[in-house]
Amino acid sequence: MTEIKMLTKISLIAYAIVTLLYGIIYISVPELIGNLVGWTDPMAPRVFGGLCLVCSVYAIIILRRKEWEGIKLMYSYLFVIFIPTIIINLSLLIVLFPTLPLAGISQFFMGLVSMSLLFLIGLVSYIKQH
Repeated sequence: MTEIKMLTKISLIAYAIVTLLYGIIYISVPELIGNLVGWTDPMAPRVFGGLCLVCSVYAIIILRRKEWEGIKLMYSYLFVIFIPTIIINLSLLIVLFPTLPLAGISQFFMGLVSMSLLFLIGLVSYIKQH
């Protein structure tokens, strides 16, 4: 049985903190985010916020485990969620770019950068853990 390396623990802590912040923001103030991007349905950001909250709780649950073999599959599921999210965010940015205000564009870029960095940290730690 292999212990969980420090880089993997750091990536899980970063994942839990960032997704918790995104979840709280998207659930509590969807009107602010919706107005920046032009969404008319306030449920769209709340759904994403709920997904972020579930992922942060999931990351905290994974952190409590001690053995790598016990979390390997859960860890990969947690970070694979970023792949479709990054693709959807990037495609929305490309489609909506001409109509977005500057604040909306910066919000999309901030989300893409943070999700991409977390995904890369998770991927590197998964490879090093193996």
